[in-house]
Amino acid sequence: MRTPASRRRRRRRRGRTRRLGQRQQSIIIEGASVTLVGKHTSYLDYYSYCFKTEEDFTTPPRTGFSP
Repeated sequence: MRTPASRRRRRRRRGRTRRLGQRQQSIIIEGASVTLVGKHTSYLDYYSYCFKTEEDFTTPPRTGFSP
């Protein structure tokens, strides 16, 4: 009885840890968006700056963040 229970618990723990890691990333992104909005910058401007292409870098970013 001990071995199957331990196997099940280990599998569930691994799955939970992975899911929690993904949730933490989403929470961090949401928190960053809130702080950025508070700092006179919009959520979309920050993402557009992060995901800019080489062509977009010809124009200076509006946000003022330095990569």
